[in-house]
Amino acid sequence: MKIEGLKIYRSNYLFILPICLLAIVLFSFIPYSKTLHTNPEAHLSMTRFEVSGIKEVVADMKRKDFPADFIATLSEQQQLKTQQLNALEENNIQATLEADYRSTKIDLELLQQGKISGLGFDYLNLKLAELDFFRKNPDIEYIHASYFSKLPTSYYFTRLFGFTPIITLLLLITVILAFYLTMEHRDKTSAFLATLPQKTTTTAFNKITAAYLWVLASWTTIAVILTLLTAPRYGFGSWKFPFFYLNYQKEVQSITTGEYTFKLGVSLVVLTLFLVTVIYLISSLTKSTIATLALSLAFILPAMMPQVLAVIPATFMAYLPFGYLNLPELLFSKSEFGDFQPTWLQAIIYLISFSGICLFILVGKLQYDTKKTIFAFKKK
Repeated sequence: MKIEGLKIYRSNYLFILPICLLAIVLFSFIPYSKTLHTNPEAHLSMTRFEVSGIKEVVADMKRKDFPADFIATLSEQQQLKTQQLNALEENNIQATLEADYRSTKIDLELLQQGKISGLGFDYLNLKLAELDFFRKNPDIEYIHASYFSKLPTSYYFTRLFGFTPIITLLLLITVILAFYLTMEHRDKTSAFLATLPQKTTTTAFNKITAAYLWVLASWTTIAVILTLLTAPRYGFGSWKFPFFYLNYQKEVQSITTGEYTFKLGVSLVVLTLFLVTVIYLISSLTKSTIATLALSLAFILPAMMPQVLAVIPATFMAYLPFGYLNLPELLFSKSEFGDFQPTWLQAIIYLISFSGICLFILVGKLQYDTKKTIFAFKKK
């Protein structure tokens, strides 16, 4: 293990990993930071415009003798929008949430009755669930660009892979690992290492552990730096802050910041294990950096072409790793592979199982190579 640590320390190119990962993630901070500069006056002006618009619509409907019940509903909507405007002007967030909730509920009812169009059911259902939660839980601060100009650290972590696709980061990690795990083959020292008085399984364990810890250390470094960038200015936020989304059955679900952050950490640990074991197995089979890199990328690149893979039957896709790699998005039930819609837990189980199979084959291959090398030395 100590030898592998020294290899990492002396291999300058390995430090490209944390530097590039950090650069890519920090680039995502640009669109994130732009969301922090919401102009409260602009939101007030928009709300005033909505109130004025509804007032004109109600007056026009009264002149044209629209049904009284419909006019009454829009008049109530006008009153709620006026209450929301007054609450915004007074910076009364709870009153704003209450008025917005009741107004959104009316919009959803009118949409269901076919009396209005333009607003989507999914959007209104999600908005209604979110507003209902926060109006009933005033102890949890409502973070929304319309009302606040700050986004805490914990909130940023949940948005991180929306700004920076996880597949992009996995490609970078794959390139670095392909070079590290084929180091002995490039240096022509693999045959010598096979003759050392150390078990093959120990050698493989040390190699995998070193690569695994190095990637995890890179992830941890990024998390610490992002925390230092956001927490002092915007606070860390609450672990209880919920995010609402629609599952594959179009049912409203929620996940707290704490649960998401924990599952995100598990996702990164499992994805790292998957990459290390797969790439190490490929390197032991090809004994070539270029071939290892090419075959390893073949496991990742298809995940960037969901439109192409969407034509593959879901029953067949279930056996391929491509549809399981975007774990952060699967937490929100987002799959772009057509009818193939795995859950986050299914993806975790698949990737761990796949890694275990690769590790089993790897140990067998390394033992075979060791016996072959020792036999060749004795023959000489």
